[in-house]
Amino acid sequence: AVVSTQSGHYAGEDSLVCIWDLRTATCQRKLKVSAPVNSVALHPDQSALIIGQERLTCSVWDLRTDREVIFHDSSRKDSNIQSIAIARSAKYIAALDNKGVLRVWQNGRGGSGGIFDKQPPLLTEQCHPNRGIKTVFSPDGEQIVTTSADKTAVLWGFSEVPNNRDEGGERAAVSLVKEHVLHHPEQKWVWDACFTTDSKFLFTGSSDGTVRLWSTRSTEETPSSPSRSPPSPGATSKTHSPLFKKEYAAHQKAVVSICFWDAESFKN
Repeated sequence: AVVSTQSGHYAGEDSLVCIWDLRTATCQRKLKVSAPVNSVALHPDQSALIIGQERLTCSVWDLRTDREVIFHDSSRKDSNIQSIAIARSAKYIAALDNKGVLRVWQNGRGGSGGIFDKQPPLLTEQCHPNRGIKTVFSPDGEQIVTTSADKTAVLWGFSEVPNNRDEGGERAAVSLVKEHVLHHPEQKWVWDACFTTDSKFLFTGSSDGTVRLWSTRSTEETPSSPSRSPPSPGATSKTHSPLFKKEYAAHQKAVVSICFWDAESFKN
């Protein structure tokens, strides 16, 4: 897994998370964790790395104090975190495991530069019937996408439930609602997904060597739209979601990673 800003951050099966200076190609810092690392996300203020590991272990490496805090773990050796993501507001973390289960946590310190305290997930949802691969928050924080070996990507509406807190009044309740199943008759495993900066479109990369562009809004759908109903397990759908816009088929091998840069949005 690699995330990049002013420095490069790398993690892998050697259970090491490394920070690289991209200008000199030298490793500046290393963190040894307890299990192989599958996914890393950078805190929006660049103060911490959120780390997804095998055995369902999730931790935060505070780059200012060089301290690691594990906020979720499990003794199950057959499960692991495949993808981990943090909302742009830094208020929530989402992690998708290899069983297709999505978990969401709330930042225990208000979402600005704090470590996520150890706590049970706010939400646990079986998003896919088998292997989960990638999860991403939309930039506006109103959607989460999950991808899977079931040949689909699923858009979920994500929101806080107003005036609904736990007994201590500290943890918000959140809602996850399935909005659209993004399927295409030629699509295979969906390895990666990336929102545009305005959250209106989504790119996905698949094992069929194709990058596809989808709308994340349903204004163009008809009442009979099939986007809310995925194909039956084991069946091959002959139609695609009406949110499908176009595809880029220029690769001979699987597309496993996507990065989108919207220069005009950043300029504004």
